Amino acid sequence: LDCKDTPKAREIQGTVESCQTRYDQIQEQVVDKQHRLQDAIVQSKDTIHNLDSLLKWTGETENLFRNMTPVSLDREALNEQIQAHRVLTSDIENHKGQVDAIVEQCQGEDEEDKVNNLLDRFDSLISNAQDRGSELDDVVQKLGTLHGNVNQLESWLANAVHSLKRESTDFDHDSLKNKIENLYRQKQAKQADLDKIKKIGRALINDPNTGDKNRLRETLADTQAKWHDLTELLVQMISFAALREID
Repeated sequence: LDCKDTPKAREIQGTVESCQTRYDQIQEQVVDKQHRLQDAIVQSKDTIHNLDSLLKWTGETENLFRNMTPVSLDREALNEQIQAHRVLTSDIENHKGQVDAIVEQCQGEDEEDKVNNLLDRFDSLISNAQDRGSELDDVVQKLGTLHGNVNQLESWLANAVHSLKRESTDFDHDSLKNKIENLYRQKQAKQADLDKIKKIGRALINDPNTGDKNRLRETLADTQAKWHDLTELLVQMISFAALREID
């Protein structure tokens, strides 16, 4: 009789096979745990890498704010600054999701100091972007008002000079005298417009957050010169009208 066919042999064989099956199951569990541990290590390394990358980006963005030039009073340069600010603001907003995700991923990791540092600095970036946006908006509003007032005043000055010169040759004494008096009254009324232009201009030039001030200084000086030219012309026309009255 073959000993392999005996009940005892079959029992032993069954026990061996059962142990092998159990061993295989344990081996699979060990391998699975090893894989999960390796994945966790890789994920942890990826998380730390991503955290470090965000901290690096934060530092680079902070440098952009530190090296940022004052808000320009030159309208062309100001428009470029506005576009650059929109791009920067968009970049910060787009990183918010990454910051939130990395904070969640770092839970349980020994990176609390880095995470808190990232959160504090990211909040500062948002605050800096808001402050810069407010500065830009303020200058845009004031500069727009100033240039609008300058255009209106200089248009009136040009028309007044043209009208005065034309009437000094084409009209009689009474008409010229009436025109001079009328323009003089209008000029007195326009003084408030000139004062407003100068007030806004001084505020912008004296603002420590603004730059490229010379262009605005030139604009104000040019408007003041045109105002002076009309004053001089009115004085000349008054003298001319007085002489004609004597004649």
